[in-house]
Amino acid sequence: MKLFNSIAAAAFVGTGLLSSVNVEAKPFIYVDNYMYSGTTEQCLKNAKGVLKKHNFNLGNTDTSLQKERVVSVTGYHQTEYLTAEIQCDQKMGVSVLGVSGLDNTIAYEMYKKLHEEEW
Repeated sequence: MKLFNSIAAAAFVGTGLLSSVNVEAKPFIYVDNYMYSGTTEQCLKNAKGVLKKHNFNLGNTDTSLQKERVVSVTGYHQTEYLTAEIQCDQKMGVSVLGVSGLDNTIAYEMYKKLHEEEW
């Protein structure tokens, strides 16, 4: 019984020590949407070009909602821990950009660069 009480006490004290440490949530995510008046095909083509220009390897191209005129492309950066996704929704007339990364500064800098591009 004493062994159990010692283990329980150690677990309680250990939990208290762990919970007193500040924790930072990751990844950092930046998202914005823009008006878009072109076709989904043109948007997708241009979005892929923008991602390649900024050293992203193209990943998944989601065309499962193409009938509803919604497509998206995901890119994974070649040297940084960054992911970007651009979605084109012709029906609603918007395009959405999302950038996420483990380093807040790098993620925000890439978001600003992609934000200035046109697709």
